[in-house]
Amino acid sequence: MSRHAWVCRSVCLTAAVVGLWLTCCGSARAQELGAVLRGDMGLKSGTQPGPGYYFTFLYYNAAYDSVRGPNGGVLPGQVNTALDILIPVGIVTTKWKIFGGFYGFSVAVPISNQALDSTLVPIYKSNTYGFGDMYFQPLTLGWHNKRADYVLGYGFYAPTGSGIRSLDMWTQRLSFGATYYLDQGKKWSVAGNAAFELHSVKRNTDIVVGDFVTIKGGVGRSFLKGAASAGLVYSLQYKITHDGGTDLPRLLPNSLNKAYALGPELSFPFFVKGKTAGFIGARYTWEFNNSSNFQGNNLALSLTLAKFD
Repeated sequence: MSRHAWVCRSVCLTAAVVGLWLTCCGSARAQELGAVLRGDMGLKSGTQPGPGYYFTFLYYNAAYDSVRGPNGGVLPGQVNTALDILIPVGIVTTKWKIFGGFYGFSVAVPISNQALDSTLVPIYKSNTYGFGDMYFQPLTLGWHNKRADYVLGYGFYAPTGSGIRSLDMWTQRLSFGATYYLDQGKKWSVAGNAAFELHSVKRNTDIVVGDFVTIKGGVGRSFLKGAASAGLVYSLQYKITHDGGTDLPRLLPNSLNKAYALGPELSFPFFVKGKTAGFIGARYTWEFNNSSNFQGNNLALSLTLAKFD
């Protein structure tokens, strides 16, 4: 779920630095950003939750301290921006099957104070929180066998956010993930989930953001009969086509964004009663070797209430 489409606290890119790059870079352009978040998924990212109803409060924070150029070097100027998002998410997995996979759907309603849509970010003294771009996933299919799980999904981000909290574009998202279990008891697992995003023209411009592929997953071990888990997670994000449009602001060379991150994840239940349960999760990743992009750290905290069928 992307932005991936979703928040910020304070940004300091001085007018002098912007002017320097406008003067020196000639045909350089700002790098537009996509909707899929870089650190909102990790361990068992290729596994659909079992039949039931799930309500999750996800808090996501991305703290960026630099903008990286095409070769990965730090660009001049001070950058100190934090992307804060509270995302209520509703997920339903039914017992109905399509092509042998369990059918499910989900919706997310982010609450944020800004959307980071470009490496050329306007300066805001203060922002209030409001609704961001909603994410709808009307189709999720999940398969399970003895040593692996698979999940396929289609969803879209709608430009429902108010003012600076919207990316001002529709984003189509197609994803596929797999979790492979390294032992028969399914205690050790390795997982990955790849999301492809395709964008419409931004409102009131002719800008079309390039397509992105974001891969998120991890390697970990389960405890407490599979209810708890811990491990190392990763995120890889690549822009695979160039931005288009004559309205693109000029700042960075028109190269392709890249971002990489690694870090730990831990999740565990805090109550289980019959067919209802509650879970707490935490994930923290450090970004490195990014290019034509922001670079920083990502924190995701979640509280999930589940009712199993």
